Amino acid sequence: MLGLKTKDKQMKIDALTKLTIFLSLLTLSTFAEVTLPAVIGSNMVLQRDKPIPIWGKANPSEKVLVELNTKKAHAITDPDGNWSVTLPPMEASFTPTTLLIRGTNKIELTNILVGEVWVCSGQSNMEWPLYESHNATLELMAANYPNFRLFRFENQTSEIPLFRTDAPWETCTPTTARRFSAVGYFFGRYIQQALDVPVGMIHTAWGGTPAEAWIRQETLEENEVGQSILNKWETELETYPERLVQWEQAVKNWDDTEHVIFHTDPGAPAETAAF
Repeated sequence: MLGLKTKDKQMKIDALTKLTIFLSLLTLSTFAEVTLPAVIGSNMVLQRDKPIPIWGKANPSEKVLVELNTKKAHAITDPDGNWSVTLPPMEASFTPTTLLIRGTNKIELTNILVGEVWVCSGQSNMEWPLYESHNATLELMAANYPNFRLFRFENQTSEIPLFRTDAPWETCTPTTARRFSAVGYFFGRYIQQALDVPVGMIHTAWGGTPAEAWIRQETLEENEVGQSILNKWETELETYPERLVQWEQAVKNWDDTEHVIFHTDPGAPAETAAF
């Protein structure tokens, strides 16, 4: 009996050891994958006549090779898995090219053009979509421009900068242009036709957002105005539970009052009762 217990115990230890090794390999495999921010993707436009930055994440101390046409560069990731390279400037070109990134895995980005890249940021005026603009139906019917590329961030809140988003680069079509910034669309279309180079527009606008919502916390901490904003935010967080209770009670009181006003029949006024 003692031998059976010892054997059973050894089997459990072996199973746990194998599970630990498997999870370790799985974790290593997950972090070893070279990944890129969404803004670096197929169909994108690279800024002409300027150094071209490419960056991403991989396993710490991993070597990453980047190749664009005949231009090559490599980097070794830092302890946090971050890497970046800078490729030489390129002239504007309508000829699609391919970007290759190699680490433990290989990423191939296709249909890339070189031209003008602009960011459309701001509040509601910039966020206003093309489908709600003047002559939207006609504008959308004509929105087929293969050398005009659109990248639209979906609104998402976060207390820290996010590395990835699900937004892709897309060729301008009636479907992809529909929800894009109207101001960004008309501006980008104009300069694409006026300059005769590929154009990429990055839409990152959110109506009603304050300026500080777009600034990193460490940057706000560097000056008095920014720090006062952070102090106010901390106070808001501390008092939020109490204010939430007060708000919920106010809503309940309003519901009760609304029920009395709109759902209780007071009867006809005396002077009109005869009718």
